[in-house]
Amino acid sequence: MVLLTVADVVGREGFNSPVFAAVEITTILMPFLIFAVLPYVTYQEQHITVDLIDLVYPDEAINIRQIAITIILIPLLAGVTWQMISLSFEWRDAPDLTEDLQFPKWYIAWFIAALTGLTALLMLLNLPRYFRGRGPLSPGANRDSSADHLEGL
Repeated sequence: MVLLTVADVVGREGFNSPVFAAVEITTILMPFLIFAVLPYVTYQEQHITVDLIDLVYPDEAINIRQIAITIILIPLLAGVTWQMISLSFEWRDAPDLTEDLQFPKWYIAWFIAALTGLTALLMLLNLPRYFRGRGPLSPGANRDSSADHLEGL
């Protein structure tokens, strides 16, 4: 996507010839990129977070917190999945296509629905891990974080 954007800007500014449908291609690729990694990131609990209270949060309560968060988020993700499935049927029956490429939008909605549903299922698999005290964020869990790899640099 970066190369596409660079080529589009260089083509537009340097040669007065932008890449055809570059914005549309980027718009289509963005949900694919985000939702393709969402199940893995969610299962490993490697989301980008701001640790405002983690320094004072008691380790004994982490599993309880993660169980509560997971129980709240599973139905929310299931709701998003359901809404995306409904939207995909609307877009398929309309038919709703992108402006320049005439790409059927319902494919995008189905992709998002499938991977959001998979994310909800993987969150469900995290529940027993936290009940046993072995979730990704459980105290004493071996977290493979990119920050740990940067310490030696």
